[in-house]
Amino acid sequence: MTKVLQLTIDRPLLELQNELGESPLWSVEQQALYWLDIEGAKLQTYHLQSEEYKAFDLGRQAGCLAFTNTDSLLVATTNGLAYWNKKEGLTRNFLDFFDPKDPRMMNDGKVDPTGNFWVGSKGPKNASFLYQVSHHFAIEKMIDDITISNGMDWTPDRMHFFYVDSGVGTVYQYSYTWQLAMISECVIFFGDEGGTPDGLTIDSRGNLWIALWDGGQVVGVKPSGEIFCQIKLPVSRPTSVTFGGPDLRTLFITSARTGLSKEALEREPLAGSLFSIRLRTPGQPSNKFGVNPYAVPSKR
Repeated sequence: MTKVLQLTIDRPLLELQNELGESPLWSVEQQALYWLDIEGAKLQTYHLQSEEYKAFDLGRQAGCLAFTNTDSLLVATTNGLAYWNKKEGLTRNFLDFFDPKDPRMMNDGKVDPTGNFWVGSKGPKNASFLYQVSHHFAIEKMIDDITISNGMDWTPDRMHFFYVDSGVGTVYQYSYTWQLAMISECVIFFGDEGGTPDGLTIDSRGNLWIALWDGGQVVGVKPSGEIFCQIKLPVSRPTSVTFGGPDLRTLFITSARTGLSKEALEREPLAGSLFSIRLRTPGQPSNKFGVNPYAVPSKR
């Protein structure tokens, strides 16, 4: 049986009051962290070296972000996709998944190793989907009957895809065919163990790091499914995680204060803050939408 490493974070990297901090992304080029406050309708940045924090008003809610090969971010809004950059802010949707009055809204998402954007929705029970958006903006439904589409990532060998439906408190493992960007052979990998799985990331050795909503912790889980590390936090609702820093060994952790009672907020004054911790194993750099680093050159 694996001995579980116990780590504790007492203080935040940034003391904030994000209602629903989410979708952290590390920019290797800028050496900066990007993330959202979904309910606060804000995009935030933090430059590690200068310690400069900025918040940008989006004007409407957004579920997640993705880097592109331009100076604009791809943004999943409540019902579609838009772009954001510092000069123009958040554009109108250029693609809609459903009507703005639909009870669902877009939630977490991530770019796969071949540059496609995978993004899911949340809403009424079993009414949501996980979509794949290709470089040419073709949309394909990858998974249906979802309640709260949440964290996802791919293993370094590009053999497996891990995916969270927080509505049923489960992390699923799929076989992944990267040449076709397709998934198959779904099995249950991890359940609701001390909190509801939310956002996740996979490090360079294939270990999963999972934020446990209402669990007050992030857990490190081996590819075998064994928990080998628990990171205790001074907040009950960590939401998502990503690796960053010059060596990709800093784990950044977002958190939320939404839905907490007045009494709970008094016990958790740091709810909604940004946390970080140094770990031994580095993470993987974020993929960019539309960029395929594994494309095989065509023969001429």
